[in-house]
Amino acid sequence: MKNYVICDIDGTIANNEHRAHILKELVDSDKHRSSEDLKDDRWTRFYDLCDKDTPYSDIRSLLKALSSDFYSIVYLTGRIERIRGKTTEWLWGHGFPVGELEMRADGDYRPNAEFKLARLTELGLTPDKVLCILEDNDVEALRAAGYRVLHVAPGGIR
Repeated sequence: MKNYVICDIDGTIANNEHRAHILKELVDSDKHRSSEDLKDDRWTRFYDLCDKDTPYSDIRSLLKALSSDFYSIVYLTGRIERIRGKTTEWLWGHGFPVGELEMRADGDYRPNAEFKLARLTELGLTPDKVLCILEDNDVEALRAAGYRVLHVAPGGIR
């Protein structure tokens, strides 16, 4: 039975365009989405401003409708553990439905899609247990693994 809805944060429910300029040069380089990319100091500045993001109210409404006795929400994000406090305050402060929050460990420099697929496996959240994944990036990798992915926006740092 499909009891879970998985939801990304950055670019999916959180509008992070105000901080995207910090990573623009990095995103346009050959390092983007590599282990070297995530070690760059610009990510620290990018993450430190996450609490200033604005919510996408339409996706929040969708999550509220889905969070019921039937579906558990799991927020699966490439954000690092260091900003867990800011992230939870932002989620609950902006009225998103309560759910499990899965974050990348500090020092985990794997590409986002690799991290997310591994974490889903570790949690036992196989495609037969997941109704859908709301995502702006990593759509093709998640679909290739058998998940139904709702592509909520063109992905990437703009």
